[in-house]
Amino acid sequence: MFDFQTMRQAMVDGQLRSNQVTDQLLLEAFHEIPRELFVPDQKVAYVDDELYFSSGRFMLRPMVLARLIQALALKPKDNVLVIGCTTGYSLMLLKNLAVSVTGLESDAKLVDQALDLLTPLPKFLKNIVKADLWGGTAQKKPYQAILIEGGVQRLPEELFTQLAEGGRMAYIEWIQEKLGKATTLLKQDGLISKRSIFDCAPCPLPEFSLPTRFVF
Repeated sequence: MFDFQTMRQAMVDGQLRSNQVTDQLLLEAFHEIPRELFVPDQKVAYVDDELYFSSGRFMLRPMVLARLIQALALKPKDNVLVIGCTTGYSLMLLKNLAVSVTGLESDAKLVDQALDLLTPLPKFLKNIVKADLWGGTAQKKPYQAILIEGGVQRLPEELFTQLAEGGRMAYIEWIQEKLGKATTLLKQDGLISKRSIFDCAPCPLPEFSLPTRFVF
């Protein structure tokens, strides 16, 4: 038997606190939410690495996810969109940090898993839209914060139009095969400014990749 509670505490202390995650509510969420329920294999639920589902989709390593969420500087009245939410772990982490959370997921199997896991929870946490990730969703726009759970080579204009004035976006900018940068965007006076936070694995999402070029 695994002692998941002890493993969660070790994750918080060894992976998050030691890597500049200081938001107390966020740390409490990581300690409270049973990550082992949302992962493809419970035995590796708390390892410091990305976890891949059979479809090739993945969950970000806890430190990367935590720092992306922290960089959004969420406020209690924020309306948040999570793109690529897989089985809904990030939605659970956000439940006490924002007033409204919408998940977007394109993989039907992962959507079904998420809805099963979130069934006993408050209604707003079950707001998962099954659709292509590329265009976001205008269902509850504008969003004060958008989190993209993966690597991005290009961003669609639709996401900027769904972001509220003063809104923030966090994602991993794909630089090259093994290098990415956790990045935030700020929309202010209709303009977008970008800031890099830290280096990390790119974990690319195919929907946000550049088109393949033919070489002759």
